[in-house]
Amino acid sequence: MKVETREYPLRHAQPEAAAGERDFDGAPLQESGKPAAMPQTDEPRCQEQGDCPDAESGGAGQADVIRVRFNKRERVYSAEQAAPLVEMGLKWESFRPQYEKLKFLASIRQKTVGQLIDGLIEEQDGRLYRRMVEEAGGDEEKAAREFEKRKAERQKRFEQFCRKEEEEERLLQAERQSKAEQRLADEFLKLTEEFPGCFNSFSDLPRAVVECAVLQDIPLFDAYLRYRHSEAKRAAAERERQQKSAGRSAGSLSDTGLSPDFELDEFERAFYKALQ
Repeated sequence: MKVETREYPLRHAQPEAAAGERDFDGAPLQESGKPAAMPQTDEPRCQEQGDCPDAESGGAGQADVIRVRFNKRERVYSAEQAAPLVEMGLKWESFRPQYEKLKFLASIRQKTVGQLIDGLIEEQDGRLYRRMVEEAGGDEEKAAREFEKRKAERQKRFEQFCRKEEEEERLLQAERQSKAEQRLADEFLKLTEEFPGCFNSFSDLPRAVVECAVLQDIPLFDAYLRYRHSEAKRAAAERERQQKSAGRSAGSLSDTGLSPDFELDEFERAFYKALQ
């Protein structure tokens, strides 16, 4: 029993150090303040508490295509293609407050956010290079070699940081997956006690029920009751539609005041007369 809850870790740079702390290379910072750090939040969860997907829709995964308009172009994605994009969008939403702070800082310098970030990196590299020149006693060739060496070490630490972050995210996801599967397994046993003979295995459950339990974070029993309620409403609406349709058909035959049998007889006589 697998519950697909894919996550896509967001790579980001190591936060800048605050004034008085140490820079990328372990030396005290002489200038610059503390830029906003990247957020460290749990994966955003759906806050909507609407009805679960019903059998007619087949759940969110049954949609044929998803159309999105971006940069004046309409893009079409399957549900499978759209899933990672939605998750990346949720990641972006969690970072939006920090991005707004970066925009504020950039506006003070009359720059874009990209220009601000590039400027911070260039400023950091400039301080590092000047320090290398001082340590080399003004020998710029020696300073340049040491500068490139320090930059390579800095890049290596960043890549190690990203790998560690991804591994932590993978372990966290595996733990969540295991807990979700165990919860659903326990709740399935309770569901079979309440509805004996309805389900021989977990795969007999409608997909919409499992999705509802996972996405809404509610017990499987509650999700199944919602599913049955939605099914009952759908069936009632279909019966009402059929009754109205039948009423309209009967009304069209009785508009002349004659019985339907009389009109059928007249049609039959006219039909045979046309064949002669």
